[in-house]
Parts: sequence; structure tokens; C-alpha cells
Amino acid sequence: MNQDPTRELPKKEGVRYSFGNDCRRATRTEDAFDEKMDRQSILLSPGGSYCLDEDKKMLVGVVGAGVCITIFDEKLHFGVMACPLMTPQMCAAFPKFDQIDDALIAKIVEPIGNAISEMKKHGAAKSRIRIRLFGGADLPDDAQECGTKNYVFVKEYLKRKQLSVMGEDIGGTHLRRVHFLPDIGSVTRFSLRRGCDFEDLKQAELSYLGTL
Repeated sequence: MNQDPTRELPKKEGVRYSFGNDCRRATRTEDAFDEKMDRQSILLSPGGSYCLDEDKKMLVGVVGAGVCITIFDEKLHFGVMACPLMTPQMCAAFPKFDQIDDALIAKIVEPIGNAISEMKKHGAAKSRIRIRLFGGADLPDDAQECGTKNYVFVKEYLKRKQLSVMGEDIGGTHLRRVHFLPDIGSVTRFSLRRGCDFEDLKQAELSYLGTL
């Protein structure tokens, strides 16, 4: 696939929400939980996806208007993360994509498709997988409501694949940093409000969009 967490591990699958200062003291997203969780972070950039079944690593994604998807198979103890992001051009045309190049649309859904393919390859079953969505924020400078449109776009894509979503953390005006432990299905979400976090994500998104 493309791409380039407290010391005590959660005992079972679940989502935890934190607004404390522990994570924010870190200056780099990928260093946020490494020491506490004794795990190595694999940071996904916008438009990225990654599969992982190692118990000493975790997947980390930062999203604003984009969406972070975590998928976990409770029997295989295996999971994937994807961070799709529509282009401004697609947001402006939403929901009518008649004038949008099919190749561009295919690139936008590619991280989700890659994630689903990896789950299938490892023997995941639709009846067992747990899908969660994070992001879709309504950012202050977003006149096109790209957060809502990204969420609807992803939700519709998953519906067409006959995949149901078990949990959502969508909307708001802040960024989210999502830490996913794919061997146990645990997710921890942090709210980010610092100006530097917004700027870092903006640069990462511009870098990704520049490759399309």
C-alpha cells in the first residue's frame, strides 16, 4: 500500500477521547504517544493508507476537513487506516462530478480502495470488520463546506461497497489526531487547536494535492 498511545495498553477495542495537555506538549505529531505507549508511530499523510498487524506499532493520522478511516477485523486482530481528501475542484463541483476527470476521482478514492483490498487479502469478513470515521471538520476559512462534503463522499463510497460504519466523530471546527492500534482495534482521538497544527496540516495537504 502507499505511504510514504500511557504505558498500559487498552484491554479491549474502544475509542478514547482526550483533551489534556500530555499530547500537546509534543512538537511533532508522530512523537506524540511513542514513549507512553511504547510503540513506534507510522504517520499517514493526507491521501495515504497503511495496513499493520504488528503489536509494537501504531498508525497516526491528522485530519481537518478530510476523513480518517480505521478498519479492524476483531478475529484477525488486523487493521488498516486511510486518509482520503477531495480536491478543492471536487468540493466546488460536489455532488455533480460530470466535469471532473474520472482519473482524478479514482486517485481520491484510491486510499480507501487500497485499505479494503488489504483487508480482503488477509481474509477479513464484512460481518467482523469495524469501521470508524473521524474528521470532516468545518474549518473557519472553508466557504465551500469541504468537511461535510468529504464526509458524505466517503460515506457514500463505503455504502456502495456495502460496508457499514460502526462509529463516527465528525464535524466541529478543530483538527483531530487519530491514534489507531490495529492489533487490538483501539482508537484514541486528540483535538488539535494550535495554529502550528493547522499550518502543518495545510502544508501536508498542499503537498498531496500537488501530486494529483
